[in-house]
Amino acid sequence: MTISVYRRAQVYTALWWIVPAASLLSLLPQLLAPHDARMPVATMLLVAGSGLAALLLLGRLVVQLDDQGLSWRYGFLGWPRWRVALSDIAAVEKHRLTGISSGIRRTREGREYTAGGRHAVRLTLRDGRRIVLGSEDAERLAAMIASRLPVSR
Repeated sequence: MTISVYRRAQVYTALWWIVPAASLLSLLPQLLAPHDARMPVATMLLVAGSGLAALLLLGRLVVQLDDQGLSWRYGFLGWPRWRVALSDIAAVEKHRLTGISSGIRRTREGREYTAGGRHAVRLTLRDGRRIVLGSEDAERLAAMIASRLPVSR
């Protein structure tokens, strides 16, 4: 069993406001409609359930570092999940995000995984790919990763 030396969960705050509000707004006309004009209860449950599923899958970003590698995942179900071995990381640096960015996306900086905020860590992998991970304490995370990188030969 590998023990984490760093683990931080960052709540995807915007999603926790947007998803319930969108679900409520989509259901409100149905709840206010006369009983005989409403959509089936199963359909209303599907709308509410899809919002709940989105929060369970994407409601937070968890970044974890152990002696073997760095992993990150969204949500509370442990999926989607990614992992990079420390031996695959060529460089790490603190990074400041531009504009409003949240979620998973491809940018000029590489693949970006964020949950809001402006601070991040940028990894450059040995194969040239770049990964940007959102972090509320990017300076500490970058230092912890850098201190565990294998010495280049």
